[in-house]
Amino acid sequence: MRVSRTIFSLLSSFCKKMSNTALLDFLKQSFTRGKLLIFKNIESLVFGNFLSKTKLSIVLLSVVCCISFFSCSSAKGFSSADSDIQQPLTGGNTSALYKAKMKVYGNFFSGLVLFKYNKDKDDYNVVLLTEVGLTLCEFYSKDNQIIVKKASSLFQSKMAQKTLAEDFGYLINELGKVKEVSENIYKNEDKVRFSVDPNKKINSIRKRRLINGIIIDLENYKQSVPSSIKFKHRGIKFNMELSLLKVS
Repeated sequence: MRVSRTIFSLLSSFCKKMSNTALLDFLKQSFTRGKLLIFKNIESLVFGNFLSKTKLSIVLLSVVCCISFFSCSSAKGFSSADSDIQQPLTGGNTSALYKAKMKVYGNFFSGLVLFKYNKDKDDYNVVLLTEVGLTLCEFYSKDNQIIVKKASSLFQSKMAQKTLAEDFGYLINELGKVKEVSENIYKNEDKVRFSVDPNKKINSIRKRRLINGIIIDLENYKQSVPSSIKFKHRGIKFNMELSLLKVS
């Protein structure tokens, strides 16, 4: 507890010596590293609410409290994932094509998302396409991560690419070690929560963060894959809905 107070005192002293402009630059750098999606001016995202030194101190205090709390947490109780629980798109199918609808800061986009499993390499390719089949961005899985393979000139935003890669990763990356925190609710070591139905199909994925979190709802499984997937981001104005068109 004394360590937390000392850290907070140092951070508060540091903030008092900084101008508002310096504070804004500091916040921009910090939250950019925090994986925020930049589609418009960064000030329109969240920084307008953090310009005052008082509010900044509150945020820093929350960070210190979170660090103190989680540093005392234990990983005990985690075990290998239940063999009956699988990621939504790892049910033995080779490909799934979805209709995609996205809403980004009041702007709408529609297209296609193709998930394709490569049996020889035991990995996935995920392709974001226009409705006429032009590739906007392509990802591939490696070492349980989703990596950008290529992107068109219309899709060069690094933060947009990173956010989509993380979103898709929740659907195809391995669960890792998990523990049951309550009936039909599991949590892995990355603090991602999975809610499952009586048939052990994942129907909800939740990841909480200090600023931006995500909720993914999965419904109406057909041929072992969900026919509806809804991504709801918190902290950034970006939502996405996927509707199954074809699975093979």
